[in-house]
Amino acid sequence: MEIEVDVYNEDVDDFYIEVVQQPSGLKLPKADSHCDRKSRKMERIAGSISSEKVDAIEVGTSVILATSDRTLTHPTVDKAVKNGIAEATFLGDISIEALVEGMLVPSAADGRFAMLGTSVMWNALKSNIRDLKSSISEQTTQSFLEPRFDGIDLQLANVPNYERSYRIQAVGVFSNADLGYVYSLLKFRTSAKLLNKTKQFLKAYFIVACRPRCMIWRYTLRRSGNSHKKAILNLPQEIIQTVLTFLIDLTGIGDGSKPLESLNRSTPFYHSLGEDEAVRQQRYYEACKLKDLLMSFFRETITDCLNEIREMPFCLNTGTMISPLRGRSQRNASVMWKDYESYLKTEHDLPSEANMKKRIAFEQKLCDIVPRGSFRVSPTGEQKGLKEIGYARSESHLTEIIEHVCDEAKQYKLVVNTLTGKSVYVHKDATYLKGDESSKVRSRLQNACNDFIDSHEDELLAFLKTAHEEPVKAFCHNEIGVCSSVDVAALPPNEPPKNEEEPMNLSDIPDDELSHSGPQILVCHDMKGGYLEEETEEGKQFEKGKYPYMFLNWWQIDIFNYFSHNFVTIPPEGYTKIAHKHGVLSLGTFITEWIPGKEICSKILESEEAMERTVASLVAVSNHFGFDGWLINIENDIDEDKIDLLVRFCDSLTRKSKKINSNSKIIWYDSVLHSGKLKWQNALNSENNKFYEACDAIYLNYNWKDGDLLRSAEFGLLERIFVGIDVWARGCVGGFKCDQSFALAKLFHMSVALFGPGWIYEKFSEENQIYKGIQFWSKLYPHVKTRPETSGNLSTNFATGMEENWRYRLSNVQLQPQNLTTSCHQVIGKGLTLFGRNRKFL
Repeated sequence: MEIEVDVYNEDVDDFYIEVVQQPSGLKLPKADSHCDRKSRKMERIAGSISSEKVDAIEVGTSVILATSDRTLTHPTVDKAVKNGIAEATFLGDISIEALVEGMLVPSAADGRFAMLGTSVMWNALKSNIRDLKSSISEQTTQSFLEPRFDGIDLQLANVPNYERSYRIQAVGVFSNADLGYVYSLLKFRTSAKLLNKTKQFLKAYFIVACRPRCMIWRYTLRRSGNSHKKAILNLPQEIIQTVLTFLIDLTGIGDGSKPLESLNRSTPFYHSLGEDEAVRQQRYYEACKLKDLLMSFFRETITDCLNEIREMPFCLNTGTMISPLRGRSQRNASVMWKDYESYLKTEHDLPSEANMKKRIAFEQKLCDIVPRGSFRVSPTGEQKGLKEIGYARSESHLTEIIEHVCDEAKQYKLVVNTLTGKSVYVHKDATYLKGDESSKVRSRLQNACNDFIDSHEDELLAFLKTAHEEPVKAFCHNEIGVCSSVDVAALPPNEPPKNEEEPMNLSDIPDDELSHSGPQILVCHDMKGGYLEEETEEGKQFEKGKYPYMFLNWWQIDIFNYFSHNFVTIPPEGYTKIAHKHGVLSLGTFITEWIPGKEICSKILESEEAMERTVASLVAVSNHFGFDGWLINIENDIDEDKIDLLVRFCDSLTRKSKKINSNSKIIWYDSVLHSGKLKWQNALNSENNKFYEACDAIYLNYNWKDGDLLRSAEFGLLERIFVGIDVWARGCVGGFKCDQSFALAKLFHMSVALFGPGWIYEKFSEENQIYKGIQFWSKLYPHVKTRPETSGNLSTNFATGMEENWRYRLSNVQLQPQNLTTSCHQVIGKGLTLFGRNRKFL
């Protein structure tokens, strides 16, 4: 009978045993239930291990019988072995005679069983030893961190005026170093305990003091006959003693021989002993008794630090040690401790001049790499700077950043961007939004970060060599296309929404305090060609009972755009001031139309320099007159070879406007396509999205359908898409039925651009304009939001600009009520009087 068995053990390579002949006396169990067979075979394995005299052949036989018919799997065999260990009283008495005899006979089954049994037993012992070691280590650590150690901390203030010298002279691969200065450069977390601080300091010293940095590996590598756990014995004794003395002094205990009265009373250690003299004396006595335990603790921590440093790669570009890979693939520009160890082992196992030269050549290569960066020099001429900084955006600098960036995952959380509804990872200090900060989420982010860098490291290095205004959007969305514009959208302002019950500030609101999030309302004011007499500083005299157009619903809009068909339209100063009083942005208009417009565009886009001059002029104009941006309306064909320059024009204007005014808005009107043709799309799509991406938003033409809005949502943020609604009803429902168009835009959570609300004046010029305006806007209230007041004092008479002699001045308009209803009545020369039961108008 021939049996083929596949036996796997996690600590030993896979190997296969063929049982050529069934051993004598070996009986296969009778057919019975699977559960009975499984239980019986597990008991047999456990029994063979827990017997008084363990026989390797018996162990191997019981394992083969258990796995030959697949009754037991690897985990169940492992469980049976652990059960046997738990019941065993003595595991060392393995029958060596049976093992030797079995292996001396070629092809003998007993030899094969003995090999298997020995392997199982050896791994069982190793597992047991690991568990024991872990338990001892945990108990040891806990013993060092008993409650009575809670008051012990490392504080540089415990060694005021540097009463002792903690300077270590150069020895071996270690350079001169002042331990006190090294410690003073470190920044610890507020929650850092004794162990964390000790490790952070030791790593800083060992890595920085070595030249080159990676030579610390000489004291951490595994070598034949010398476990890495004994590495501390190889360190120069003067280093060990000085480091241990420094650490003990940092605790404030010192040599423990001084009387309490001789201690410096200004140190943190002295204050930690308490206020009562008797208590202080007792605590000091107990702390001094712990000195030997602390010395052992610090020695063990030195060994642990050396083992941890061993896992840190050495970057050939920067000459520095970098964070452990922790599952990441090794970079080409780095060397691991295993690379160095291989030379040492080869030289040890095969001593020869050639192997020695290879090892020396490798060490010389590492020694030739010096840390790059700038260093401070002390007044005595010594280099004390320990922070190595590569030249900004140099390859070494960028490589070091990339090596460490994924370790920052612990500083991030997963939140939902309330502007887009998209889940995104953000720095925990970047937003007030609450999110998931669990270790599972951060681990997932770190793994994704490592995968991303592995896939795009070359592109990322090339990209980061130059500065970018919006680097995430520019790289992930524009350059490599792995993110949509929604993925890289900005978060809401980093502060919670203000309480709507707070009083408002009626002084002109600074631009950097304006906040507009979510869908917005833009009013495009185009009436009778623009620049009317009543909009000037002097105003206009009206006949008694006659009214000008008066826009009063400032609290229901976010952006006011003054429109005309002039090449450059600057909003009248009165409109900009009253807009800012109500927290509304004021935009001018940049427009080119038909054949004259094409000629203007040809001149602007004839070169990069001409384009940038135009951008600079527009930014200067908006800055001089104090308004907040531009509506860009190109209503003429553009030469196709100039489209890229037109996109850069929009991008440059957007960026440079924000440098002057962080709240600026540059809005593109739906007109020209990527092909250069003038063709209104009534949507945001693949034919015009480059202009949208280069600006802050897009203003859609008025002939849209429901499907156009739905498809537009695939190409951009909803709040950055302004649905055009023409009050004159050219292409959409208008007039006093504008609320129907508003309802559709609200359904899609999109912003609205309302064109020509001055229609009520041109259509009903003989009627009371305040009443008609309230009548028009009251139907829109269900579909718009009334912005809350900002904090501050309130002072207004709600003046509409009309004086007692019926002269209208736009500059005299005061802050208006938030809730305008037909109960409002104008008192000429005094503003508005509000009637009715609802008295809450602000």
